[in-house]
Amino acid sequence: MPRVIVSDTLNVTLFDTGDSVLISGLTYEEVDLVLKQLVQMGAAVIDKPSDIGQFWTASCRRPEILNGDAQVERLGHRHFIRGRSLEAVRTKVAELTGAGARLEGEIEEIDDYFIAVCDDSP
Repeated sequence: MPRVIVSDTLNVTLFDTGDSVLISGLTYEEVDLVLKQLVQMGAAVIDKPSDIGQFWTASCRRPEILNGDAQVERLGHRHFIRGRSLEAVRTKVAELTGAGARLEGEIEEIDDYFIAVCDDSP
């Protein structure tokens, strides 16, 4: 089951499945911006932005992560932490919360990945 995350700075929703992300929003510009940010972090485009009814959607596949590593993606005030090892994700969450960020919810296991979201908004 994907984790659903609403952007804090744009009108987009991310459906996180661990190895891929579906981006949905009201405007092409916002969906395209988030897609470009994810591509800059190493993601590969699966579907470019297209309109489906009143929404725009796009999707991308994240780069592979080694077992002991965790990847941190920053979008707005949120940090998305993802890894195959629970300990690696906990370590990154501890680094971020030690710097003032707040863990949103719990660390979740989705497919073969552990995923956490931290917010560092004031």
